[in-house]
Amino acid sequence: MILPAINPVDSERDFLSAFGGYNANERCQENEAFNEMNMTSDLYPNMSPREPRIIFEDNVSNLKGLHVNNGLIEIKDSGGTSNALFYDGTYIATLSDLGERQMCSMGAYVIIWPDKKRFNTQTRALEDLCASFNYSGTVKFQLCKLDGTRINPTVSSTAPANPEAGQYWLDTSTTPNALKVWSESQGMWTSVATSYTKIIATGIGTNFEKMDVVKISGVTGTYADTFNTDMAIWDKTSDSIIVTALINNVFENTGITVKREPPDMDFICEHGNRLWGCSSEKHEIYGSKLGDPTNFYSYLGTAADSYAATVGTEGDFTGCAEQGGSVVFFKEHHIHKLYGSWPSNYQISATPERGVQKGCHKSLKLINGLLIYKAVDGVCYYEGSYPRLISEALGNVRYENASAGVWKDKYYIRMSPVGETRSILFTYDTDRQLWHKEDETTATRYDYFTVYNNRLLLYDSINNRIVAEGKDAMPGIIYQTETSLPWFWESGIIGLDSPVRKFISQILIRMAMELYAEIWVDVMYDSSGEWEEKAHIKNNYEVSRRNTPGYTALRSVDLPIIPRRCDHMRLRIRGEGISKIFSISKTIEQGGII
Repeated sequence: MILPAINPVDSERDFLSAFGGYNANERCQENEAFNEMNMTSDLYPNMSPREPRIIFEDNVSNLKGLHVNNGLIEIKDSGGTSNALFYDGTYIATLSDLGERQMCSMGAYVIIWPDKKRFNTQTRALEDLCASFNYSGTVKFQLCKLDGTRINPTVSSTAPANPEAGQYWLDTSTTPNALKVWSESQGMWTSVATSYTKIIATGIGTNFEKMDVVKISGVTGTYADTFNTDMAIWDKTSDSIIVTALINNVFENTGITVKREPPDMDFICEHGNRLWGCSSEKHEIYGSKLGDPTNFYSYLGTAADSYAATVGTEGDFTGCAEQGGSVVFFKEHHIHKLYGSWPSNYQISATPERGVQKGCHKSLKLINGLLIYKAVDGVCYYEGSYPRLISEALGNVRYENASAGVWKDKYYIRMSPVGETRSILFTYDTDRQLWHKEDETTATRYDYFTVYNNRLLLYDSINNRIVAEGKDAMPGIIYQTETSLPWFWESGIIGLDSPVRKFISQILIRMAMELYAEIWVDVMYDSSGEWEEKAHIKNNYEVSRRNTPGYTALRSVDLPIIPRRCDHMRLRIRGEGISKIFSISKTIEQGGII
C-alpha cells in the first residue's frame, strides 16, 4: 500500500552562548537579564553567580569613616567609646562627634574631615590642622631684622646728622613712614625693602611653624589695623614670632589671639600635593598651600601659594574629586573644573551639565581615568569634557543615597529607590560595559567601600559588619564565608519577535555545577504572573570522591525543558551554590493555524 507523503515539520535552532548583563527595560535582549540577583560578569560570556563574600570584621558599631593608606583606618564605636579612631586594629584616639567623615590621603598623611586633623601613618601621630594662641598678659612689639635682632631707629621727619654705618632712621615725613639705613659705601640713606616686627609673649610660637599664615586679633590702639589681619610668620621661637610690619620702635598691648585654621569646607580631595575643598555657604573653592594642608591663606606671591575663588552658579556643592590632572567640583546641575598648574594661572570653568546628586558624594570614584558618579537621572562617567549617562540598563527607577567602590575594573554602587528603605547593590563592568545586580534587600545597606589587601571591603550598617568580595582567605584574617548564596536570572519576554505560526518546542540549557549546587528552571507563560517549575537538578555526582585531592566535583549537564504552546514566555534560572551556564538553545518549530 502506498501511503501519502507527510511533509516534515520545519524547525530551527536558536543559540544563546554569550550572556549580557542586567537590563530592566521592557524590551531587553534575550541574552540579557530583565531581573536577577547575585550575578556577575566575572566569567563572561558564561552566565554565573558571584563568589561568596567573607566576613572581614564583625560587630563594627556605628562606622563613620573607612579609608586605606598603608593600613586600614576606621572611625567607629568600640568598647564603650564613641568616634574612636583605629589604625589596623589599634586604637589611636577618640574624636569628636561630628557625624560622617571624609578622608583623603596626602602622602603618608590621611586628612580627616570635618575634624580638621591629619593622621601620620608612619608615626601614628594624630595632629591638628588648626593651631591657636590666646594670651591675656602683656605682649611686646618691637622692630627687628629678619633674624630677630632688634632695630632701634631714630624717629624723625629729618635725617639724623653724622650717621654711622648701619644706623637706622624711621622717616616720618612720608606717609606711610619709611625705614632707612645709612650705607657707608654709598654715602646715603637707602630704604629697607621689608620691615619686620617681633611679637613677644610667653608661648606664642609654640603651636606654629615657620611660614605659617595666621590670623591675629586683639591688638588695640594705633597699630590695630596693622596687626589685626592675616600675617605670615617669617621666623619664630617658642616665645616670639616675626611678622612683616613697620612700627615706631616698641609698643606694648594687653592680650593677643593668634590662629591658624583651614576654612570650613563641605567636601575635600587631594590634587597636586594640595588639599582642595569647597563651601556651599560661601560659594567658594579653596586650595591649600603646596604640600601644607594647614595653610589656606598663604598669599606670598610664590608658586606654593594657597588659592581661593568664588563661583556664581546656583545651588550647593555636592562633591569634588581629582580627575585627569585636575580637580572637579560638582553641583547637581553644574560642573566646575580647575585648569592651570599654579595659583597665578589657575582658572575655573563652569559648565551646566549633569553633576552629582545631593547626598551621593560617596558615589564619586575614579576608575581607569574616568570619574563615575550618581547624577539625578542616572549614573554617569566623566572623562573631562562632559558627562555621559551609562545607566540606561537600570530602567526608569529613580535612585538616591548612593555610595560606591571600585575593584578589578568594576564599579560597585549601592543606592535606594527614591522614598524606599530597600537597598540595591549594582556592579558595572567598565571593560565589557555590562551591569549586574548583586543584592536587593532591606536586610543589608552598604555605606562605605574601600580596597584593602587587594580586596573590596563593604561596610554593612544594618548588620554592623565589614564584608569582603570574594571567597579566598585574607592573610591573618579569621573569616567566615557566606554559607548560602541564592541567585537567579530572569530573561526578558521570549517570542515577541517570532511569527505567529512558530513556537518553541524545546529549550536546552548547557551548564556546569560544583558539588552540591542546585538549579531550578521556571517558565512564565503569556505574562500570567505565575511561575511554573519545569526542572530541578542537584549535583551529588561521585560524592564518595569529594575528599580526593584536586577533585572539584564539577559536573557538566544538559537540562532539557519542554514548554507548552504559548504566545510568549519568560525563563527563570535560579540556584544555590556555584554554577555556570554555557548556553541556552531553543528549538523553534512551524505550527499550524490557530
